[in-house]
Amino acid sequence: MRGNGAITVGQDLKEAATFAFFLEDAARVERDVRSMGFGPQHGLLDEDEIRARQTLAGGVVERMWSWLTAMDVTEGRGASGG
Repeated sequence: MRGNGAITVGQDLKEAATFAFFLEDAARVERDVRSMGFGPQHGLLDEDEIRARQTLAGGVVERMWSWLTAMDVTEGRGASGG
């Protein structure tokens, strides 16, 4: 991988793909924040805040998978719809 990528894993494909989407989105947000002149120490979470955000509660994986595959014709939706 040598600085060109990342690996995400999960209990199944849906979870791993959701984590990959969240990782990519977090990288995009950090890039945008850095482009505004904020340094790497700005906005860091403390350990309690990190723990509070490390959850899969509320069906987050299922909801994100549904959003990610909303136009996927292989899921029975999209152009040929179902």
